[in-house]
Amino acid sequence: MKKGFALAATLTLVASLITAMPSLAEEDPFPGVARGEAVPGYSMAITCSDVPEVPDNCIRRGGGHLFICPSGSANDLTATLREDGSWASVLLWCRKSWVRPSTPEEDRDFQQRIADATKRAEEESKAWNAANPGRQKCVSWGPIVHANGVSEASGGVCANPVSADTAPSGSPSVAADSVVAAPVGEADISSNSSSPTASSSASSSTSVLNPLPLDPTPVGGSDYKGSGFPFTVVVEGQVGRLGCPQGFQAANGLIAYVGLGKTFTECWPERAWAAYRLGGEAWDLYKATGGSYDPTVEIDRRNKVALLKSRAKAVAETAAAQTPGIERCSSWSGFGESGRECAYAFIQPGSASPVVTPPSSSSQTVSPVAQAPASTSSDTSQVAGP
Repeated sequence: MKKGFALAATLTLVASLITAMPSLAEEDPFPGVARGEAVPGYSMAITCSDVPEVPDNCIRRGGGHLFICPSGSANDLTATLREDGSWASVLLWCRKSWVRPSTPEEDRDFQQRIADATKRAEEESKAWNAANPGRQKCVSWGPIVHANGVSEASGGVCANPVSADTAPSGSPSVAADSVVAAPVGEADISSNSSSPTASSSASSSTSVLNPLPLDPTPVGGSDYKGSGFPFTVVVEGQVGRLGCPQGFQAANGLIAYVGLGKTFTECWPERAWAAYRLGGEAWDLYKATGGSYDPTVEIDRRNKVALLKSRAKAVAETAAAQTPGIERCSSWSGFGESGRECAYAFIQPGSASPVVTPPSSSSQTVSPVAQAPASTSSDTSQVAGP
């Protein structure tokens, strides 16, 4: 049974997702401001440290934990990211969340539409299961939007599967395993691959990264030992990256030494900084080899693993699109890791559903170079064994 569905005798599951209404004041506290837009006069800009830090630390250090939004609005933020994904700065602001109070009639109408949609989905699921003995189809419904324009509900129904009797005569059929989601391996993401399933960003990750030059030997600076000792240079005072010595301008971090009442800046060379950001084994190898380990090896490996996952997901989505109502999975393995990606395509209520028959020897295989569908879901299917 897949997450989001439960089974009972001729089950009717309402897996509803109804959004809460955060503010129900009778009068609009911010007339002229659309719901979800910024409330004028309520914002706070914070600049984060040059060395990547936990976002919450940046907010607290800048006093953001004291930023409070007025009633009828909710706290929100917009972060500016560096190339490595860390926060450079963040803007705290207040988003209008006020919702017009609904009437009892609107609430009853909302619930009735949910009940009607659930009933239709249940009938669809029961009919399909009766035509496909021993198997089960879960039918989705929704989203259903409340008259207030905010609350909405959606879900699905999984009627009990019928025992494996004879299917009704004259029903169209398709083999249950007629579409196989092929596995994906290292050979499927070679640099000369032109697979249409690989995104432009994923394809570029297969190219060989240029090795980083050896870091220069630290000379001069303070005796203070920073996080990157002995590969970094620590200078007294607060300086920007361009204020660091040549060859140590990949990153800089501010150090406040309370005991001495002084501040220092740790300046990082490129290879050490790359290894430190990767952390774990990459940073340990860099230190153990005295800086000769090139972290681009690990960066390239992680990029290729991500591409394997992306390719396997595309293969699973393509297979699922050809067999709506049945989950398809594609395994992937390579570069020291393995796993699998799954996809599921809902059969929409009222659409024609083929009868699923036992697997045949003439199975079609979806290869790693198949074109993926626009959108699928991988966690809302249910196929009961015969």
